[in-house]
Amino acid sequence: MPNPLNLTLPPTTVSGAEPAQIAAHLAALPLALTQQAAADMAELLAHSNAQAMDSAQRLQLFALFQPHIERMLPMLDSEYHQRELSATPRARDAAQLARRLHSENLIALKHCLQGQVQRKAAPNQRLALLQRVLLACRDMLHTHLTTYHPLPEGFWLDCHGLYRYALQQGWQDDCEVDSHYKALLLLGLSNSNRLSPLQLTRLIHLAGQEADQVVLHTGQAEGQGLCVLPDSDRAPAYCEYPPEGSWQLHTGDLTEAINLHLLELCHNPQQHPDEDTELYLALLHDWQRPGLRREAREPTKGTVQLVSTLTACWHQLNDRCWDFASTGDGSEEVAYRNRLAQRSPPPPPMPMHIINRSPSGLQLQGHSTSHVLRNGELVILREDGNSDTRWQCALVRWVSYGQALETRCGLEIIAHHAEPLMVRAGHAQPGDTTTLALRLDSAQMPGQLLLSGRPYLRLGSMTLTSRHGMEQARMLRISKQTPGYQLIEIRAG
Repeated sequence: MPNPLNLTLPPTTVSGAEPAQIAAHLAALPLALTQQAAADMAELLAHSNAQAMDSAQRLQLFALFQPHIERMLPMLDSEYHQRELSATPRARDAAQLARRLHSENLIALKHCLQGQVQRKAAPNQRLALLQRVLLACRDMLHTHLTTYHPLPEGFWLDCHGLYRYALQQGWQDDCEVDSHYKALLLLGLSNSNRLSPLQLTRLIHLAGQEADQVVLHTGQAEGQGLCVLPDSDRAPAYCEYPPEGSWQLHTGDLTEAINLHLLELCHNPQQHPDEDTELYLALLHDWQRPGLRREAREPTKGTVQLVSTLTACWHQLNDRCWDFASTGDGSEEVAYRNRLAQRSPPPPPMPMHIINRSPSGLQLQGHSTSHVLRNGELVILREDGNSDTRWQCALVRWVSYGQALETRCGLEIIAHHAEPLMVRAGHAQPGDTTTLALRLDSAQMPGQLLLSGRPYLRLGSMTLTSRHGMEQARMLRISKQTPGYQLIEIRAG
């Protein structure tokens, strides 16, 4: 007996405005592309979705909303992509509105499809609408990924239910249905909250482009592997013992293609300057067998003071000053110090609450009101009550943004002490610039230097200036790399 299509939908009421009244309200909305106009649009669409009406009426009404939604979403996307999402209220508001518009858009389409199924509309009409619903699911997932926000309850249950309904109707060979669902599964497998915004954009493109290389067996899964649990509200996951009713996902062809592409990147990096090797390595891991947590987390209570970005961390570690005490005599370095001295001081440290800790890091929660918290960002932190304790250095490994400026993040501790430095190429030419850097745990050998950008191929020998004087050093190798920084091993002399 086939399972009926039963999508997650909010309750509707028979009382309320008629479709004609909603259409009149829609026509009266201002045409300006503003966040307030988007909020009014989302509110009216939510009001429409709450009304009980015939599926044909709902489709006609939704068609009136569609061009307005398509105008509003690019404006909202640009708001949160062009501003710092982690610490800018306007960007967070735009992200929240974009998620709400996508959510109400999906609810409207699910109402329409559910109505067509109940009144047994023609198969081609139901198939066309099912394709639109799955595409709306992809759009909604894209927005939640790029705004680092958890998905609403019922999302994956609906995705699996839509595909199972397609199977029951014999539409599994439809290219659009198959491609949309497999792209959703690939994105669900990806550890997306560890990726940068640019990497997320590339991931979304790659999942859509390569979805056809994935094979999905909808019979009972046998043996360990990547599984889809169609009766659960869960993304696909690796299962050692697949439960009854699970489907199996085979990504061997796709991961083999990624491996070959990585080999090409290693042999000819100059021919692919825009390719992201780190992203491919992460996806190779996520799309084969996601690793289990290596370290146990212990729930912990406490508060830390936190500073982020290399410039602000450098300033804080240098006793909130932009200069050392009369070290260095190069004209370029003096000019660089003069430019630094004209900068406004970074904001003071902000408090964050500790949620749990592991041997290598912490999970924090709070409101990122003054310091940015994004994937790969450098932070320094010190627990409250330990003012004599040195600042520890950490990298942000994952983020999750809630309402307002609420933020959760996972930190990897990379050093228990850091020393602020100024770095300049050892054989500097006119026009070469001095940059800020941190030396991590200065007692360890070889030494480690954290610099912004990608300086490894540009700098060989260096002049390091600290509050203790000047010294020469040479780069050895990259030990860690994030979208914004390189951690490089160095040797003195």
